[in-house]
Amino acid sequence: MRVLISSTKFLGHFNPLLPYIAALKKLGHDVAVAAPEELAARLGQADIEHLPVGEPTQEEVDASRRAIDAASEAMAVKVAIAESFLDRSRATLPDLGRIIAGWRPDLVVRDSLELGALVAATAAGLPCCRVGVHCGQGEMDFIPNLIPGIDRLRRSTGLPVDNGASLRGEQVFSAFPDFMDDGVDWLGTQEPFRTRPASAPPPSANVKRPSWAPSPGETFVYVTLGTVSGRSDKSRAAYRAVLEALSTLPVRALLTTGPVMPHEHLGTIPPNVTIEVFVPQSEVLPYAQAVVCHGGSGSLIGALAQGIPTVVVPLFADQPHNAASVARVGAGVSVTDRTVPILRAAIIRVLEDETIRQTARRIQNDIAAMQSIDTAARHMLALASPPAMA
Repeated sequence: MRVLISSTKFLGHFNPLLPYIAALKKLGHDVAVAAPEELAARLGQADIEHLPVGEPTQEEVDASRRAIDAASEAMAVKVAIAESFLDRSRATLPDLGRIIAGWRPDLVVRDSLELGALVAATAAGLPCCRVGVHCGQGEMDFIPNLIPGIDRLRRSTGLPVDNGASLRGEQVFSAFPDFMDDGVDWLGTQEPFRTRPASAPPPSANVKRPSWAPSPGETFVYVTLGTVSGRSDKSRAAYRAVLEALSTLPVRALLTTGPVMPHEHLGTIPPNVTIEVFVPQSEVLPYAQAVVCHGGSGSLIGALAQGIPTVVVPLFADQPHNAASVARVGAGVSVTDRTVPILRAAIIRVLEDETIRQTARRIQNDIAAMQSIDTAARHMLALASPPAMA
């Protein structure tokens, strides 16, 4: 079977697709990824076929950024973000139609905010499913603002408007555990098929210890505010406050900034903190006793799956929902007051509060009991298979 994966260029959207790509390839199926050129090098390194798609003009991107930065109310931010991804989907849709006609997939799998694939697959009569890149409430927050835009995309391909019926009919796959979706109104969409993330391997005794790694007996804290933070004053201030909070604690820490955060805006770097642009999370988590993160799906679920208590410092998108869920269940602390004393106290608490640490280990066990990626991949493939004859 041939499976076309469609993704935006953002690593927080593409990375959740990677386990499914690996599982589908392991099962012997042909997989290609339709994505912007920015992902070409990463796809090449992973030996995944890349089918390039277009992107919005720089003027459209700049306008979207200004709208998001200017939006102060939660609803305004949701509308601005939805429009930003609709702009991206409008740019990719013609290429996706061409790719589907030429590559001839049996199934289309998309990141949940790559909307062109849903329309292109429908136009071609192909099944399409999505991998949720946000928690359930985060996904539902966007849907009312996405449906009119999806109808505009449908009209551009000659499809009739459907008022979100195709969106609501999609099977959804998610790595978010149940507790993070308590009380969600699914707005008529399908509830997710939940899959556990792959376990981070333990550090190998045969590999040289990284320069950022703690010495034996040192307490180690991993800090990440994502790969696209650092563009706004708010996120830069959060970085600086976390660094100052760590500077007086008896810990070793690694802070990864992603490519957007200019290191000169970090201020004074404490001697107990190492700064890197990027280190694979799977290499860092086995050392960590606590994680400080913005609540993005990759960093947060990765920490929870390893039983590591978290300090969540939400910045945008679904991160406030994620932070509130972690605090509600007791596996970490949510920090919306990003002052140094509050951050310092939160880090100390997750390192020392045994109740929090026990809850994080319980959540680890709950996540381990979720469905495997291999099972999810087979479930995906069944969407493209005709039903068996009675």
